[in-house]
Amino acid sequence: MPFCVGIDENGLGPQLGPLIVTAVAARATQDAARRMTQDPRSFLHERLADSKKLVSHQHVVLGEAWARTLGGAARDPDHLVRRLTLEPMEALQARCPPAALPQCWSTDGERFRASDVALGQAREDLEHLGELGVDVVWVRCSITCVLRMNEARHAGVGRLDLDLRSMEALLVAAREYAGEE
Repeated sequence: MPFCVGIDENGLGPQLGPLIVTAVAARATQDAARRMTQDPRSFLHERLADSKKLVSHQHVVLGEAWARTLGGAARDPDHLVRRLTLEPMEALQARCPPAALPQCWSTDGERFRASDVALGQAREDLEHLGELGVDVVWVRCSITCVLRMNEARHAGVGRLDLDLRSMEALLVAAREYAGEE
């Protein structure tokens, strides 16, 4: 079965940061792989279209339901982020000035918002994708914090370059995963 990977920038946060890029890998039948490239709308387009049109920082339920379904059981949002990030959280926070840690990484007041109905829909969607020949097996995201984005900008490295570097790191990780499976 072909191993297919989809990678896209989730967008910048509501205050222009951080940069988050997500990759999803799936095993697909030959027919499903062909259909994904020719008419991807045939795969649950109303819930798997352009994430920027379906999810925003004000409406996160759909994205959260998918993340929780794909990321496995997580006791809270912080645990889920740790499960899904490509980079270890300690590495992401290592260069964060102590005064900025609460602003950037605090989970105080954070809670899951997706209902059992939304989670059930995401599970049903995954089952339906399986029936269509697509078995989602891996998901990760890469986070580039505002500090690193600003440092890169001052070094002449643009946001697009950072975006592409994140995509490349995710693709390499997905290929490594595929090789292990």
